[in-house]
Amino acid sequence: MDIVPGLYWRDTKRDRRARQAVLRHHFRKGDAAMLAAFDSTQQALRAEMLFEYAGIEIDIRPTPKEITAGCAISIEFPDEHLPEILEIIRQEHVEIRGIYIFSEQGYVPAFREQHAPARGTEE
Repeated sequence: MDIVPGLYWRDTKRDRRARQAVLRHHFRKGDAAMLAAFDSTQQALRAEMLFEYAGIEIDIRPTPKEITAGCAISIEFPDEHLPEILEIIRQEHVEIRGIYIFSEQGYVPAFREQHAPARGTEE
């Protein structure tokens, strides 16, 4: 699910302003747009399935250039769902690069997760 299906965002000032306007419109309640970035496509697709199963409103989008990640797919969500997202990531051992919040400066780190421990190795 893209915010605007079929729309490709180039990395220009005009396109960044347009993307910000679309994001403000999409999250109508005034929620901040947050983004989960991944190091692998497998983890991104797994997280997508888990978040949707939990009933969280998400959008799949390309990972912005300003976020260095090994996967070209990121998951965008309203900040009100951050506690649920973090709980799913921890419970299901999803490996993420980090969670970022959208600001006037672009995406800035809001939360960084170390690689999840292998199943059965929790303390």
